[in-house]
Amino acid sequence: MPRRARLDAPGTLHHVIVRGIEKRRIVNDVADRKNFVKRLAGEGVMKGSNLLLALIYFFLYPRHLVSELLIF
Repeated sequence: MPRRARLDAPGTLHHVIVRGIEKRRIVNDVADRKNFVKRLAGEGVMKGSNLLLALIYFFLYPRHLVSELLIF
């Protein structure tokens, strides 16, 4: 049974997880981690696909990223 379509209405939250392929690391060292966080934090509010998104929080682990996005 296919899942239902995602709700992309104003005020909805999306829990987003990014994982490394085959449990590989997505950040390799401190410099890589700082670069990743700098780029991610710079996208605190972003426009795409006619949606305005706000990055509420994120946790960056060596093998995955967990974040919450708010749709305006």
